[in-house]
Amino acid sequence: GSKIRVGNKPDESSEEVPGWKQLDNGGLDNFHYTEGEISTYKKQYSPLIEYAFDFLKDILRRCKTLGEKEGFQFAVVLLPTSSQIAGKLQIFTAREALAEIRENGIDIDEDELDVEKPLRVVKDICRELEIVCIDPTSDLRRLGSERAIPDEDDHLSWEVHQILSMTLARHFDKEARRFVN
Repeated sequence: GSKIRVGNKPDESSEEVPGWKQLDNGGLDNFHYTEGEISTYKKQYSPLIEYAFDFLKDILRRCKTLGEKEGFQFAVVLLPTSSQIAGKLQIFTAREALAEIRENGIDIDEDELDVEKPLRVVKDICRELEIVCIDPTSDLRRLGSERAIPDEDDHLSWEVHQILSMTLARHFDKEARRFVN
């Protein structure tokens, strides 16, 4: 089949495009699982992280348009990280990764971080595009990050699944069969 193009990515490799680097200006590797997560918490985003959110905006716009065309309502459900649930940098599912980052000489100045920034960016995109955005973060904070994402497993706990189902039900208008803010 034919491929659908969903974004405007530079044709060159990321190393050849000025300002579109794998490493952000603090030395974090944007393509590394833990370092990339931390990069999204920086108060000042790198060009690559900015591009990622622009790309996300384009995808969300396309999903909304598809829903309108095909007769379903598209909604976004945010799944916060352990740091976002805790309200501070807390990567207990990869404690050794955070230690390795610091051992490699990368200083993570927590004053330069805002763990809630990615959530706000996505909510702002949804608001701009008039997409329902369901954010269970406050409910998950009452549960606590250690119970939400156990340190022996990097997946959401069964308690989180219960909270998510209740949150979704609370936002679902059964009469109109659509999600509401």
